Amino acid sequence: MTVVYGSKLCPDCMQAERVFKEKGVAYEYRDITENLAYLKEFLAIRDAHAQFDDVRAHKGIGIPCIMQDGKEPELDVERFLQAELPKTAACSIDRKGC
Repeated sequence: MTVVYGSKLCPDCMQAERVFKEKGVAYEYRDITENLAYLKEFLAIRDAHAQFDDVRAHKGIGIPCIMQDGKEPELDVERFLQAELPKTAACSIDRKGC
């Protein structure tokens, strides 16, 4: 299962949510600003993974954070989508689809 940690206060998180819905990505959204348990889960992930080193160094938060069934956290929505969405033939020259 795909879990996205984010916040309704974060514009990047809201954009990720819109894109996931448009692309039909099945996921569970966990808002870290509305639920203390979700915040604690996210902080445990953030503290345990090197992907967040740069985020912490720049005083960032690290959301949206995408977690998927035992894989490493992904902080880049586009990279996640490229890796996870089925590879299908596009109907345009630039391979972006119709």
